[in-house]
Amino acid sequence: MNEQKDQTFQRNLEKERITLEKAMKKFENTVYHCEADAQEAWGTFQKAYTSHYFRYSFHILPEKQIEKRTNRGRPKKEDPWTGGL
Repeated sequence: MNEQKDQTFQRNLEKERITLEKAMKKFENTVYHCEADAQEAWGTFQKAYTSHYFRYSFHILPEKQIEKRTNRGRPKKEDPWTGGL
């Protein structure tokens, strides 16, 4: 009986680890508009994925994003995106 409980515990622990890893990867790959949005999302993430067995933490770092060009085709010579090359 003890072996069966141990196997069940290990199986549930592995499931929890996998779901946490998937959720963390999704959270890491999400781009937020500002740091306040990221902090708010982090708070909801912590509430949604509480764990008694695993500990996790994140550091929110600001990152400058370059806007994509909206026009199709080759950019003009005076295009500010290319720096006038």
